[in-house]
Amino acid sequence: MNQPSLPYTGKSGHVADSETSTDRAIHEDLTGITAKRQQDVIEYIIRRGSTGATWRDVADELGLHHGQASGVLSVLHKDGRIFVWKKSKRENCQVYVDASFRDFIRPEDREDQPRQTTNTKHRLAHDALMDAIEAMLYCQTMTTIQEVRTRYNDYKERGLWAST
Repeated sequence: MNQPSLPYTGKSGHVADSETSTDRAIHEDLTGITAKRQQDVIEYIIRRGSTGATWRDVADELGLHHGQASGVLSVLHKDGRIFVWKKSKRENCQVYVDASFRDFIRPEDREDQPRQTTNTKHRLAHDALMDAIEAMLYCQTMTTIQEVRTRYNDYKERGLWAST
């Protein structure tokens, strides 16, 4: 793995609205710390085989704190390099397994992408509605009108639209 996974608009991830977290992420991404940490975690998870590793396993092995271990696991999970084996929990922690084992675990027993937060679901619904409105404004057809209705209803079902 030569290039690090940077799935959050070209960054490895940071706490929203935290200047220090953003600065730390940028520094680590630019200086190679992110790439090295990700490589170390991938190599460790590969060595663990189908047993996989929890955030605690990773933290203990590599001398990381919880935020560093869970952060790198989340990024690698989001990028598809590892997945969660839902049927295998240790000490109430998710078990992450290398992507090379994906075909050996039934789809219903694995989580290939991290769960979306409520905030992310809301943002995606909002973005989809705005895209549909923009398409309709550009070219109003029955299809674009229906798409706006569909996206509006999805947005409304999520409780994001204040009904009058």
